[in-house]
Amino acid sequence: MTKRIYLIAAALLILSGADSASPLIPLQGNVPGYKLKTLAGKRISLKDYRGSPLLINFWATWCVPCRKEFPIIKEIQNKFGKDGLVVLAVNVDDTRSISGVKSFVSAHSLDFIIPLDPNRKLFNNFHGSSLPLTLLIDASGNVVRTYSGFLGVWEEELDQQLTELVTGGFSQNGE
Repeated sequence: MTKRIYLIAAALLILSGADSASPLIPLQGNVPGYKLKTLAGKRISLKDYRGSPLLINFWATWCVPCRKEFPIIKEIQNKFGKDGLVVLAVNVDDTRSISGVKSFVSAHSLDFIIPLDPNRKLFNNFHGSSLPLTLLIDASGNVVRTYSGFLGVWEEELDQQLTELVTGGFSQNGE
């Protein structure tokens, strides 16, 4: 009986984190110069945004936590965009789903830059293993923080880090 209780408790503990975010160890180095096509048909490179802090969010139309965090990302863009923060919402849906992505973006009034990464080359470069994945990148192009999972559980910490990021005072330790 005691064994069964421990097994149930362990399973609940594991499952309780399924819709939450956990900061990953910050990646070192600069962002790659991959060229991506946006939903609007423009070709961009992450290096095009050097000099501006970035929030890169990897998402898919079928990902429930991704859809749940778009209002948070809209708030972030509204609050920090005037300070130079650029939001890139990188979609990782298969190329056969592009019309669905366009419909989704239109229906949800998403006005972010939407690069397409259907082969997940960029996503995999950042060691992505689950969606959503969010990266904070400083103006020099260095990845300073990563979040895997729903951002809502980290809103207060994220707000502080974004304030530091746009003012150039970001600490990788969050201090």
